[in-house]
Amino acid sequence: MKKSLLWVVVVVLSLSMVAAFSFSGCKKEAAAVVKGITLADLGFDSSKYSAKYANDPDGNPAVSAYEITLTDEEIAKVKEGSYTAAILWAGAGECYEGLTNGIKSVFDELGIKIILESDSQYDVAKEATDVETTLALNPDIIIAMPVDPVSAAEAFKAVVDKGIVLVFEENIATGYHAGEQYVSMVSGDSFGIGRAAADIMNEALGGKGNVGFIYHDADFFVTNNRDRTFVLQIEQKYPDIKIVAASGFVEESKAGEVATVMLKQHPEINAFYVAWAIPAIGVLEALRSAERNDIKIVTIDLDPTTDLNMISGGSVYGKVTDLYYDTGIALANASAYALIGKEAPPFAVVDLMKVNKDNMIEAWDRSFGMEPPDQILEALKNNQ
Repeated sequence: MKKSLLWVVVVVLSLSMVAAFSFSGCKKEAAAVVKGITLADLGFDSSKYSAKYANDPDGNPAVSAYEITLTDEEIAKVKEGSYTAAILWAGAGECYEGLTNGIKSVFDELGIKIILESDSQYDVAKEATDVETTLALNPDIIIAMPVDPVSAAEAFKAVVDKGIVLVFEENIATGYHAGEQYVSMVSGDSFGIGRAAADIMNEALGGKGNVGFIYHDADFFVTNNRDRTFVLQIEQKYPDIKIVAASGFVEESKAGEVATVMLKQHPEINAFYVAWAIPAIGVLEALRSAERNDIKIVTIDLDPTTDLNMISGGSVYGKVTDLYYDTGIALANASAYALIGKEAPPFAVVDLMKVNKDNMIEAWDRSFGMEPPDQILEALKNNQ
């Protein structure tokens, strides 16, 4: 059975819920024992998600990204080359700005000129076109986040054939191996982020409650690992918190529809886990439509809309963020390693940060290398 089908099956696994509350004012009946949805129910082996760090899709163990550094002598050597680079992202937004800011901070010091930046809009056809456009400029380095591992294998084949230094962020092309087709992959600590989100969920619910689990229903290394370690942490560490419904989305815009269906089927839900912040915007809209301001949201990454909601005491209780600026630094340093013949670790991860309104300014600085937008700064002043 396909994994996506396994995820869908779980919607019916938790129908033996607490004996129904009567909304006509009748006395509440005795509650039945609720079995929360587990990784096994979702069709995954929990042992794969219990290590400190995830291995990358090619099986390489992770090291700390902060180990990828350059000496003064190595910096001077790179500067002599007058190298050029292209940055090919899968999408756009603050996360990608943070990555680019980190890369530029290193490349400016190394004298590496960025000759192209692109956004494939999560479209594999556009990604392939972006690669072709980039190759015509003949850069020495390409830093990229593949949209889809399978299609990326073909899209980046010409890059490999030309011997261009290729470094990946968050995912790798299928069949590619570090030290052969590409130099290194750098990402956030996906296992750590999933665990941290579960810890925040425990805080949001005061140790007890029912969760609707809205996950990324696509084959994507980082989000899959974050989502699954969230489930495992809840299952193993917080026995009084139950995941009572699970359903996924592929398109960010569909997450609100998922939440609406969940609320109708499981009105006992006290909180939602949402795979990241942009789809959580749709979940916020679903909660407003249902007039359920009692439900909390825990999600991942910073963005103005959900951050403002959290600052104002809305449904978004808390979130975890990758440190994208640090990821950009590590990506740039790994590419420089290849230019001077130094071996980079196949897979490296950066730290994470738990976020609430009290550390919002610090979180934007550490994650993106920038101040929050003016509306967030104003909201923080008004909600001290």
